[in-house]
Amino acid sequence: MESRTAMLSSLQNASWECDDSRHGPDAASRKRRRTTGSPVSSSSPSSDFAGNNYEVFLSFRGPDTRKGFIDFLYKSLNDVGIHVFRDDDELPVGEEITPALIAAIKQSEVLIPIISGDYASSKSCLMELVQILECKQTMSREIIPIFYEISPSDLKDQGHPFEESFSKHKRNGVDNKTIEDWRLALKEIGTLKGFETAKIHDGHQSEVMDKLIPVVQQKLKKGRLIVTENLVGVDHHVQEIMRKLGVVHHNGQVIKICESDVRVLGIYGIGGVGKTTLANVVYNQLCYYFQGYSHLREIPKKHQHDRILSLQNQLISNLRNRNVTLQCSNDAMTVLDKAFRRKRVLILLDNVEDDGQLDAVIGDLNCFGSGSRIIVTSRNNSILSRFEKAETYEVKPMEEEKALQLFSKRAFGRDFPDKGFESLSMDIIKALGQLPLALEMIGSYLFKKTKGVWKETLKKLKEAPHREVEHVLKISYDALDEDAKQIFLDIACFLIGKNKRIAFYMWEDCELYPHRGIDALRVLSLVKIGQNKELLMDDLLRTLGRSIVSNEDPIPHNRSRLWMHNQALSTLQRKKDPMTVSHLKNLARYRN
Repeated sequence: MESRTAMLSSLQNASWECDDSRHGPDAASRKRRRTTGSPVSSSSPSSDFAGNNYEVFLSFRGPDTRKGFIDFLYKSLNDVGIHVFRDDDELPVGEEITPALIAAIKQSEVLIPIISGDYASSKSCLMELVQILECKQTMSREIIPIFYEISPSDLKDQGHPFEESFSKHKRNGVDNKTIEDWRLALKEIGTLKGFETAKIHDGHQSEVMDKLIPVVQQKLKKGRLIVTENLVGVDHHVQEIMRKLGVVHHNGQVIKICESDVRVLGIYGIGGVGKTTLANVVYNQLCYYFQGYSHLREIPKKHQHDRILSLQNQLISNLRNRNVTLQCSNDAMTVLDKAFRRKRVLILLDNVEDDGQLDAVIGDLNCFGSGSRIIVTSRNNSILSRFEKAETYEVKPMEEEKALQLFSKRAFGRDFPDKGFESLSMDIIKALGQLPLALEMIGSYLFKKTKGVWKETLKKLKEAPHREVEHVLKISYDALDEDAKQIFLDIACFLIGKNKRIAFYMWEDCELYPHRGIDALRVLSLVKIGQNKELLMDDLLRTLGRSIVSNEDPIPHNRSRLWMHNQALSTLQRKKDPMTVSHLKNLARYRN
């Protein structure tokens, strides 16, 4: 319980000392009551208070709501990790609300006045309400009024019992201007969009909380994932992903979640193409429409038991909105299998490598309540193949126009290149395969660099990917078996644009099992088959493959593959040393 008496006494010592003369002979005794049991901190009052970091301020009339609705609301907000201030003390007649209480209102991002029939009988409530509206006007604070067993029209009309309360205040010496300010404050609150408890399942408190808590979380941006500002080219991806999830979506806003079935969507593509960013954008727009939501990343392998249990505890804690610590994975799996069958949840599993990881962490994806949505990102397009109704969405490299815009934002601080850099910019985005990760990295590196640095960078990119981009791309390559790696390198060095039938004859003769190998490459989006059965590969992946071969040995004739005509000819003309080269390009033209 966040009480002014218990929590703010040390802050108020100085101000109460100054105010004693205004409050009469009993002021000193009141001050002693408030500071009992709260030793004065050696730190400054303002720093003590700032450490509380309140997010929500509750204003309410105690006798009407404290022991029922307010206790439940306070607990519900705390259970989802929201730090709430509620003032349990009623001010004595003649006292003003304290600077500390005003500071708590100003500090809180969301202000929730719970307006009950007897709210206006409390002088402190009315003073809080005036301050709340002032913060809305001057500090853009969010107000979510709750009309507790009354209607907003009651605040506009201000008949019984409000009229009686104002008459009492006037008899107690409150001036007409102050009363008029209070009346106007109540009328303004009555015009704001809020929650009428009587209209939500006949006032059932749990139903009210189910509707209120997501709104508060959304205002506070609770649970939102970090997404890069000024995103480029994501809108059409988001729209299509929402469609596959059964979500009506318009201008970045969720209109309605249509289907009541559990839907599973896999977002796949090569490393650096923007899968995680897209998934995070979708998650942020959807999460507040579910009864529970959770984001898990870096999904561990089956044998990493401690890491698996940690993620299971995180998932259960997120979905239950409170901390849970289970001691073994089997117990966690039992909870996951039983506890959420009637709960509509949103789960994002980021960067999953194989379906065994899904089994290890959460088991059956269909054990969640009607209307749940499960999103999985992966380099592997077959990650959800065993889920009969699962949808998939491939994220491809950016279109040229959007790639140039994203690159320019990083390299020039605007949406287009500087004069004289247009051609260089186009060449660089092509060399980067139009991958968002690479565009952002290299664009940021080239910001305010000379044209000489730009030209050197382009030359280097044509020889090998940027080291950080290469690390991301090589994760997929390293996941291949040895035969598939050899096929990947053959395509990168020699076979882009060639008919796969011819290549298959060669690979079969070398016992590289091409059907299995090509399937593995396609699953990881490392290669594609064109309409005419030609082998296709993105430029950046081609550069990666050739870089891997170039790094085998500094001397070309000691490498496994040669694709440059002059290197191939030089190697063929050598009279000594056995050649280690297993593949040469277009050698026939050099033979006499």
